[in-house]
Amino acid sequence: MDRYGDSAKPLWITEVGCGATSSEGEQAQARLLQDTFELAGREPRIHRVFWFLLRDMKKDLLGPESSMGLFKYNGVARPALDAFRRR
Repeated sequence: MDRYGDSAKPLWITEVGCGATSSEGEQAQARLLQDTFELAGREPRIHRVFWFLLRDMKKDLLGPESSMGLFKYNGVARPALDAFRRR
């Protein structure tokens, strides 16, 4: 961006996510969310970070991506929601 004169433009990370189909997956999802927001906070040009999915999809249409929600399809919050709220 510096090379092309775009260094003053803000950056947005528009799709971050991690499938969580097990309790280990849910913990990994929470760590990814926390680490992503922490690292993005160190880069002043990053103005926004968007998590891919608020709630899981009803059907597994996308593979692991269907379970990237901060909430399971039934509305139960995942550990990543706490990490999200702290940011």
